[in-house]
Amino acid sequence: MEDCAQTENMAKIDKLNKNLSWSQGYYLLSIPNLSEHNPAIMEGDRITVAPSAQPRNKLLGNVHQVKKDHIVLDVQTSDVLDVKALYDIHFLPNRMTIQLEREALDYVKMQNIARFFFPNTIPTHPIEVSRFHWINESVKTNPEQQSAIMHIVGKASFPAPYILMGPPGTGKTTTIVEAICQIIKRNPDIKILVAASSNYACNVITHRLLKILPEKVIFRMFANSKESELDSIDNKLVKISNLKYGSHYYPDIPELASYNVVLTTLAIAGKFAQAKISRTHFSYVFIDESGSCTEPSTLIPIAGVISSLRKIHGQIVLAGDPMQLGPIVQSDTARECLVDLFHSD
Repeated sequence: MEDCAQTENMAKIDKLNKNLSWSQGYYLLSIPNLSEHNPAIMEGDRITVAPSAQPRNKLLGNVHQVKKDHIVLDVQTSDVLDVKALYDIHFLPNRMTIQLEREALDYVKMQNIARFFFPNTIPTHPIEVSRFHWINESVKTNPEQQSAIMHIVGKASFPAPYILMGPPGTGKTTTIVEAICQIIKRNPDIKILVAASSNYACNVITHRLLKILPEKVIFRMFANSKESELDSIDNKLVKISNLKYGSHYYPDIPELASYNVVLTTLAIAGKFAQAKISRTHFSYVFIDESGSCTEPSTLIPIAGVISSLRKIHGQIVLAGDPMQLGPIVQSDTARECLVDLFHSD
């Protein structure tokens, strides 16, 4: 339903019988009141361009830049388009995330691991409460954070997820960062995956970790679309990322194994399952902002990444605030189904 809704929404901003102009290797499409478009036209959006008189002769391309009153198009063709002709420009949805969500759900079914996410009983394990020398000053005087960190480090709820929740300003990010550092302090060979729905959340945690851990143990993995935004990304992040050589790349498994902490968005974490990474590579998976994610998107860095047949191999930590804005659902039909489900419960 969501996939169809995204396609329908993108179709609403199609531009038909439009003139294109040419400038410095790109085609320009004038669009008045561009800021009022809903959905918004974004850099990197895929498009097709076809002569209005011959709509089947489609060329692929993408939105290179979004300006105040026009967009810059990169059209994949060796020919020069006739700027005197009229063209139909169709905007295509980015289906990568929804495809990865479907793959994650397939893993859940194939590996029979749904019971770990909806357990009837919560497993408990004894945890070590000594030998914790707190790094962050605020944690030293906060028994709630200390308790959460000790339970996370000790994998108290494994294999069920550990839930860390609270309103803004209660120290969830501080708790995550302290827990990661305490884990590495105890085992310098440990591998940790940190994922979030937004690049902003990933960057915040990365900056916090850089204040405590050496650069060589942290890897910030960006999507290839971020290559065009290289100049606007903090150089401290670029230096420890897959943009550090000036262009985008995805690390191979040996390079990935040299880092203790890998930070990326939920969707890009799906690359690990596609690369057939060892299911025991990551011992912990932290998912920040999980309260604003759909269940399928939250499964991307878990199913097929730290799971195998009837087994979860790493401690999952879900951090978020269930009282804040929830996941965005574009399909009205899907939204009604969700409401009915919650009312039936």
